Amino acid sequence: MDTARFVCSLLCVLLGFAAGAHAADSNVADMVPEGGGVPVLVIGVTPLQGPAVDPNSVAESTRVLGATDINRTGIPSLTGAILEDIPSVTLNDSEGNVFQPDILFRGFTASPVAGTPEGIAIYVNGARFNDAFGDTVNWDLIPPSAIESVNLEAANPLFGLNALGGSLSVKLKNGFTEPTTSLTAYGGTYGRAVGIAEFARQYGDFGIYAVGDVTHDEGFRQTSESNLYRLYTDLGWRSDPAELHLGVTAAHDTLGNPGATPVQALNADISSIFTAPNTVDNNYLGFNLNGSLKFDPVTLLQGVGYFQTLNQIVPNGITEEVAPCGNGTGLLCNSDGTPVTGVNGAPVQDFLNGATYSGLSVQQLNSHAYGASAQLGETAPLAGLANDLVAGVRFDGTRSIFAGVQEMRLRPVFAGIPLSGRHPGPAGRGGESRAGAQRDALLRRVPQRHAVALAAARPVARRPLQRCADLAHRPARRPGERRAHL
Repeated sequence: MDTARFVCSLLCVLLGFAAGAHAADSNVADMVPEGGGVPVLVIGVTPLQGPAVDPNSVAESTRVLGATDINRTGIPSLTGAILEDIPSVTLNDSEGNVFQPDILFRGFTASPVAGTPEGIAIYVNGARFNDAFGDTVNWDLIPPSAIESVNLEAANPLFGLNALGGSLSVKLKNGFTEPTTSLTAYGGTYGRAVGIAEFARQYGDFGIYAVGDVTHDEGFRQTSESNLYRLYTDLGWRSDPAELHLGVTAAHDTLGNPGATPVQALNADISSIFTAPNTVDNNYLGFNLNGSLKFDPVTLLQGVGYFQTLNQIVPNGITEEVAPCGNGTGLLCNSDGTPVTGVNGAPVQDFLNGATYSGLSVQQLNSHAYGASAQLGETAPLAGLANDLVAGVRFDGTRSIFAGVQEMRLRPVFAGIPLSGRHPGPAGRGGESRAGAQRDALLRRVPQRHAVALAAARPVARRPLQRCADLAHRPARRPGERRAHL
């Protein structure tokens, strides 16, 4: 099923009026008092930020965080700074991993968990960062040391999709910021070890910025180990009226997500888990080309083009809702009492003789996002009052392929649904070979230590599987029915 999604929308014209005492011009340089002193705080009102605006002249709640806020404790953290410095924000750690929290702002969520209603739009350097599949937000992909500023504001239609509850616009550093050459290392309990290398320098009209970090964290729960490798670089050029930047972000993160555990198990051992393995493997590469052209002191043209690709693999231990039928037949039954059948329609025997069945579900997402936007900003006074006019156009395109394998023990059957391209067809028409190839390619990506699921309904008395059964996808399956074959 083809799910390429294209969103092309005209940004509404924004007219902001403020009293004459709020300043006559909205450019950043003019917001700094003459002769030095404390700069006046300014914000951007669109994903491209546009002409800087005094937040007191915007009829909505806004909050700006700088690099010092992100690195206040000496340990850079985007989500930590948002939680500590912005009112009405809470964090929900449903995945059990500090690098993948849910951020809730006035009841609206930005979460990495697929299926969560996403109510906050996220932009990085003017490019949409909500993932193309499910609008999720993978916070672990943004190197916190590379952040120059964060602008969080309430609902604003100029930010497009998912902005019902608000928007978060992240601006990353470049070579024209403060020159830096630094190496940072720190560690802590539960195996936390981090190394950060940062470089920023201006050479005439050119600026170079690069930051890379490596993070290892073992966590305090079983299977919660995480390893993050992130790199961000920016090559910039600046002249008197124009500026251009090419930014590249790369990340390879493996995150242990132990998830929720029954309180009875936690009472026995706080590090207990309910199912295993539960990990997220993210491979990300993003390109961002953005620039601006100033025609005169009050007119600014800005634009951005971007391409992002994310390959995500999620192996999860699961419990199988099958049990002996209990009618003396020795067969397995689903939770609704119907027998478990194989691909040939034959009933499946209770080959574990009453033991708890477990399984492994592996999901893979291959997502591509691309787009471009342009906007024109005008700050000429109108009727003797300070005025900001912004008009623009935006285009976003996506292409995502999602596949999944679900198995009992070691012998899998492909159950993938590619969201772009052809659905794997039935045997005899070439579909079986395509399905098998995709299945094998997916399984080769699963680490060997995840080959056997350790899921069980009761974490304390697991019994190993002694034989194998495969779960197959059937388009004409009854609700609640599970098919398998030996």
